[in-house]
Amino acid sequence: SIGILSDGMGNDRYDAYWYTQGAGAHFAIGILADSGPGNDVFNASRPNLHVNLGAGHDFSVGLLINEQGNDEYNISGSVNAGASNCGGVGVFIDNSGNDKYFSSSDYGSGMGNVSEACLERKPESLNIGMMVDAGGNDIYKYPQSNFPMPGEGKAWGHARNNLPREYGMGLDGDGETGVHAENSSY
Repeated sequence: SIGILSDGMGNDRYDAYWYTQGAGAHFAIGILADSGPGNDVFNASRPNLHVNLGAGHDFSVGLLINEQGNDEYNISGSVNAGASNCGGVGVFIDNSGNDKYFSSSDYGSGMGNVSEACLERKPESLNIGMMVDAGGNDIYKYPQSNFPMPGEGKAWGHARNNLPREYGMGLDGDGETGVHAENSSY
Protein backbone atom coordinates (compact mmCIF):
# COMPACT_ATOMS: atom_id res chain seq x y z
CA SER A 1 0.00 0.00 0.00
CA ILE A 2 0.95 3.65 -0.29
CA GLY A 3 -0.17 6.69 1.65
CA ILE A 4 0.51 10.28 0.64
CA LEU A 5 -0.15 13.54 2.45
CA SER A 6 0.58 16.49 0.15
CA ASP A 7 0.22 20.05 1.42
CA GLY A 8 0.69 23.21 -0.67
CA MET A 9 1.06 26.04 1.86
CA GLY A 10 0.08 27.42 5.23
CA ASN A 11 1.09 27.20 8.85
CA ASP A 12 0.24 23.57 9.56
CA ARG A 13 0.00 21.55 12.75
CA TYR A 14 0.71 17.87 12.42
CA ASP A 15 -0.07 15.74 15.49
CA ALA A 16 -0.03 11.96 15.15
CA TYR A 17 0.89 8.89 17.10
CA TRP A 18 2.19 5.82 15.24
CA TYR A 19 3.08 5.01 11.58
CA THR A 20 2.39 8.56 10.37
CA GLN A 21 3.83 11.73 8.84
CA GLY A 22 5.63 10.15 5.91
CA ALA A 23 6.27 6.78 7.51
CA GLY A 24 6.00 3.37 5.91
CA ALA A 25 5.48 0.08 7.74
CA HIS A 26 4.90 -3.56 6.78
CA PHE A 27 5.60 -3.53 3.03
CA ALA A 28 4.25 -0.02 2.40
CA ILE A 29 5.29 3.45 1.28
CA GLY A 30 4.45 6.59 3.24
CA ILE A 31 5.06 10.12 1.98
CA LEU A 32 4.49 13.54 3.52
CA ALA A 33 5.29 16.36 1.07
CA ASP A 34 4.81 19.92 2.34
CA SER A 35 5.72 22.15 -0.59
CA GLY A 36 4.60 25.61 0.35
CA PRO A 37 5.58 28.45 2.61
CA GLY A 38 4.45 28.29 6.19
CA ASN A 39 5.77 27.59 9.64
CA ASP A 40 4.75 24.05 10.48
CA VAL A 41 4.65 22.39 13.90
CA PHE A 42 4.95 18.64 14.29
CA ASN A 43 3.75 16.74 17.38
CA ALA A 44 3.52 19.64 19.84
CA SER A 45 0.09 18.70 21.23
CA ARG A 46 0.59 14.95 21.37
CA PRO A 47 3.95 13.15 21.51
CA ASN A 48 4.46 10.67 18.73
CA LEU A 49 5.34 7.10 19.63
CA HIS A 50 6.97 5.05 16.89
CA VAL A 51 7.77 5.26 13.17
CA ASN A 52 7.04 8.88 12.22
CA LEU A 53 8.56 11.76 10.27
CA GLY A 54 10.07 10.01 7.27
CA ALA A 55 10.80 6.60 8.78
CA GLY A 56 10.78 3.14 7.21
CA HIS A 57 10.02 -0.10 9.09
CA ASP A 58 9.64 -3.72 7.97
CA PHE A 59 10.57 -3.59 4.27
CA SER A 60 8.96 -0.18 3.79
CA VAL A 61 9.95 3.29 2.67
CA GLY A 62 9.10 6.47 4.54
CA LEU A 63 9.73 9.93 3.10
CA LEU A 64 9.15 13.40 4.55
CA ILE A 65 9.99 16.47 2.47
CA ASN A 66 9.36 19.91 3.94
CA GLU A 67 10.24 22.60 1.46
CA GLN A 68 10.10 25.90 3.41
CA GLY A 69 9.28 27.62 6.65
CA ASN A 70 10.61 27.98 10.16
CA ASP A 71 9.38 24.63 11.37
CA GLU A 72 9.28 22.90 14.75
CA TYR A 73 9.74 19.14 15.05
CA ASN A 74 8.97 17.38 18.34
CA ILE A 75 10.44 13.89 18.29
CA SER A 76 9.84 11.12 20.83
CA GLY A 77 9.60 7.34 20.84
CA SER A 78 11.63 5.33 18.37
CA VAL A 79 12.35 5.11 14.63
CA ASN A 80 11.62 8.75 13.81
CA ALA A 81 13.03 11.55 11.61
CA GLY A 82 14.90 9.70 8.90
CA ALA A 83 15.31 6.39 10.66
CA SER A 84 15.01 2.79 9.55
CA ASN A 85 14.27 -0.57 11.13
CA CYS A 86 13.86 -4.18 9.98
CA GLY A 87 14.71 -3.71 6.30
CA GLY A 88 13.28 -0.21 6.00
CA VAL A 89 14.41 2.99 4.34
CA GLY A 90 13.65 6.30 6.06
CA VAL A 91 14.35 9.72 4.53
CA PHE A 92 13.72 13.08 6.21
CA ILE A 93 14.50 16.27 4.25
CA ASP A 94 13.90 19.86 5.33
CA ASN A 95 15.06 22.10 2.50
CA SER A 96 15.05 25.54 4.13
CA GLY A 97 14.10 27.64 7.14
CA ASN A 98 15.27 28.27 10.68
CA ASP A 99 14.02 25.06 12.21
CA LYS A 100 13.81 23.73 15.76
CA TYR A 101 14.25 20.07 16.66
CA PHE A 102 13.25 18.91 20.15
CA SER A 103 13.85 15.24 20.83
CA SER A 104 13.43 13.12 23.93
CA SER A 105 14.98 10.09 22.22
CA ASP A 106 18.24 9.14 20.52
CA TYR A 107 16.45 6.30 18.70
CA GLY A 108 16.19 7.96 15.28
CA SER A 109 17.32 11.06 13.37
CA GLY A 110 19.60 9.50 10.78
CA MET A 111 19.65 5.98 12.20
CA GLY A 112 19.95 2.55 10.64
CA ASN A 113 18.64 -0.18 12.94
CA VAL A 114 18.04 -3.91 13.10
CA SER A 115 15.93 -4.41 16.21
CA GLU A 116 15.81 -7.67 18.14
CA ALA A 117 12.37 -8.35 16.66
CA CYS A 118 13.86 -8.77 13.19
CA LEU A 119 17.43 -9.83 13.90
CA GLU A 120 16.71 -13.54 13.34
CA ARG A 121 13.85 -13.25 10.82
CA LYS A 122 15.52 -10.74 8.51
CA PRO A 123 19.26 -11.11 9.05
CA GLU A 124 20.37 -9.92 5.59
CA SER A 125 18.09 -6.92 5.16
CA LEU A 126 19.58 -3.47 4.66
CA ASN A 127 18.45 -0.63 6.91
CA ILE A 128 19.00 2.90 5.65
CA GLY A 129 18.13 6.08 7.56
CA MET A 130 18.88 9.62 6.40
CA MET A 131 18.10 13.04 7.88
CA VAL A 132 19.05 16.25 6.04
CA ASP A 133 18.40 19.90 6.93
CA ALA A 134 19.64 21.94 3.99
CA GLY A 135 19.34 25.55 5.07
CA GLY A 136 18.77 28.09 7.80
CA ASN A 137 20.03 28.47 11.35
CA ASP A 138 18.63 25.50 13.21
CA ILE A 139 18.31 24.57 16.87
CA TYR A 140 18.72 20.96 18.03
CA LYS A 141 17.87 19.85 21.57
CA TYR A 142 18.55 16.15 22.00
CA PRO A 143 19.29 14.01 25.06
CA GLN A 144 22.77 12.83 25.94
CA SER A 145 23.71 9.77 23.93
CA ASN A 146 26.55 7.43 23.05
CA PHE A 147 25.71 8.10 19.40
CA PRO A 148 26.53 11.25 17.41
CA MET A 149 23.55 13.57 17.69
CA PRO A 150 22.27 16.22 15.26
CA GLY A 151 23.48 19.80 15.44
CA GLU A 152 23.74 23.00 13.42
CA GLY A 153 26.42 22.64 10.74
CA LYS A 154 27.19 19.05 11.71
CA ALA A 155 27.28 15.63 10.12
CA TRP A 156 26.09 12.66 12.22
CA GLY A 157 24.35 9.34 11.98
CA HIS A 158 24.54 5.97 13.57
CA ALA A 159 24.24 2.27 13.12
CA ARG A 160 22.23 1.42 16.21
CA ASN A 161 23.74 -2.02 16.83
CA ASN A 162 26.96 -1.54 14.86
CA LEU A 163 25.91 -4.16 12.32
CA PRO A 164 27.23 -4.04 8.74
CA ARG A 165 23.69 -3.77 7.29
CA GLU A 166 22.76 -0.67 9.32
CA TYR A 167 23.37 2.65 7.55
CA GLY A 168 22.49 5.94 9.19
CA MET A 169 23.48 9.45 8.25
CA GLY A 170 22.52 13.00 8.98
CA LEU A 171 23.63 16.38 7.75
CA ASP A 172 22.84 20.00 8.60
CA GLY A 173 24.26 22.46 6.10
CA ASP A 174 23.45 24.86 3.32
CA GLY A 175 22.99 23.65 -0.22
CA GLU A 176 20.82 21.87 -2.71
CA THR A 177 19.41 18.44 -1.80
CA GLY A 178 17.96 17.70 -5.23
CA VAL A 179 14.84 16.32 -3.51
CA HIS A 180 11.82 18.61 -3.52
CA ALA A 181 8.08 18.69 -3.03
CA GLU A 182 6.69 20.35 -6.12
CA ASN A 183 4.43 23.36 -5.80
CA SER A 184 2.75 24.50 -9.00
CA SER A 185 1.92 27.92 -7.50
CA TYR A 186 5.54 29.16 -7.64
